Amino acid sequence: MKRPRHTFGKRCTSDGCPTPALVLSDPPSCPNHIADFEEWISRVEREPDTYLSALARESYVMIAEDFGPVSSRFYHKAAGEPPPNVAYRLTDPLVFCALAAASGVIGNVAYDALKALVGRLIGTKRETLVEEKITSEFYERVRTEIHGADPPKNQLPEFVKREVELKHRLIIEKPKAKKP
Repeated sequence: MKRPRHTFGKRCTSDGCPTPALVLSDPPSCPNHIADFEEWISRVEREPDTYLSALARESYVMIAEDFGPVSSRFYHKAAGEPPPNVAYRLTDPLVFCALAAASGVIGNVAYDALKALVGRLIGTKRETLVEEKITSEFYERVRTEIHGADPPKNQLPEFVKREVELKHRLIIEKPKAKKP
């Protein structure tokens, strides 16, 4: 059975979802409706066509930025305001920090616990990116809007830890080009 090569330009097949589907998802699904996010990342990593693999990674970042109501807030906060007449694109570590913060807010994780995990994954030299771009005050404001007065968890729930680690694999750890 031949598998589809890509899903670029297709919509998510979930009931009435207007979000674009992730490249290489089967069936075509958005990040909110993909059945197995980890399997999709593995598929992206195994993809022999480096162009499709890169396109899949980029599509994830763009879809998460534009269509994830929580992640887009962190993404835009991390991006800040670019100078006039300057095109701006977030670096991969900043994209990762923004999407990790969204995962932590959804899991009701304490800022310091999430910051420690992100720091472990991206390295202590870049750990200050989290504090510089996504302050604890902003993080707590969004977390409180979603979870109310519930106190944050100081222990990282396993599902949040796993999701942040998967996003790190997808966004930061790029495949090495194959030598001919």
